[in-house]
Amino acid sequence: MKHGRRGVWLVVVVALSLVLAACTTPPIQVPGAARAKEWTYANTGIPAWWWYTLLDLKTVHMRAKGTGKSIAIVDTGVLPGQQDIATILPGVATCGSDANDIADRNGHGTQLAGIALGKDPGPDFLSIDPLPVITRGVAPAASLVPIRIDCGLVTTDALVNGVKAAIGKKPDIILIALGGYPPDVDASLSALVSKSGKDILFVVASVWDGYNYPFPGWTRPDPAKGKVDNVLIVAAMTLIGQDEVPYNDRQVGDIWAPGRDIETAGLDTIPKPDPKAPSVQAQFLMQGTSAASAIVAGCAALVKQKAGYAGAGLKAILVKTTTTKPGLGSIGRLDCSTPVPP
Repeated sequence: MKHGRRGVWLVVVVALSLVLAACTTPPIQVPGAARAKEWTYANTGIPAWWWYTLLDLKTVHMRAKGTGKSIAIVDTGVLPGQQDIATILPGVATCGSDANDIADRNGHGTQLAGIALGKDPGPDFLSIDPLPVITRGVAPAASLVPIRIDCGLVTTDALVNGVKAAIGKKPDIILIALGGYPPDVDASLSALVSKSGKDILFVVASVWDGYNYPFPGWTRPDPAKGKVDNVLIVAAMTLIGQDEVPYNDRQVGDIWAPGRDIETAGLDTIPKPDPKAPSVQAQFLMQGTSAASAIVAGCAALVKQKAGYAGAGLKAILVKTTTTKPGLGSIGRLDCSTPVPP
């Protein structure tokens, strides 16, 4: 369908899934942060690419674009030949019967990839008037490693083997943005994160509040016991006017990042005005902690390119350089400029 606010084709899809529903949650009261109600902001005005402007990515991209860095996305795979992603490295599927089938049939993995490392802007080759701006990826020169763990349901084996496979690809960042986790993965993921994955930053979309629902052990390795604190949990925020406020009730993590109306690439295609013209995926507006975590993963790639931090060090610099806002309590909101030196 058409969306009028940009004068370009736009597709907005709302998907409900038990394992990929990172934008809604039952109401939770969290001390120290403003109370958010689900979908409070659905009808309030918000500028296109507000998050890109908020993080001053135009300036940051003059310093770094993620060149030489890679992000593994443990999710639903990626659309083959996705024109908004510059470099897709060989991936693996740990669900289904074909380990080489990383094709995304859900859309969630492709959407995450478009935010984290889509072209800025993309696409850049079509003869459609006006030329649609589909993505402005945070780290457009970074490489994607697609790890498909979801073939309709995320099982313990698929998730654990997917994280193991991702670590084996030796990426700089691993992004995990599920809406829920099998109950018996804690010990396995703890070992993977703090041992074989100790030099990797794990960026994880928040599905916990840290209060009524404590963070599981694998997201909180204990440095006192020799484990590496290299998991960064991301909560989602948005704007009401000039005020920064929580997007939903999943308010507690290590860092806030934009999580409302985040423009990215989807699976649906724009109708072609000319049958001979190449196909192009329509824009998708992603919501919630999934979108926020993809933004943080992309920023982490920029920081690593310029400053060389890894694992726990990369988490520490991202948290240290956050900016605090009254409506967001004591947790800082991502600053993607300060930790990326000129």
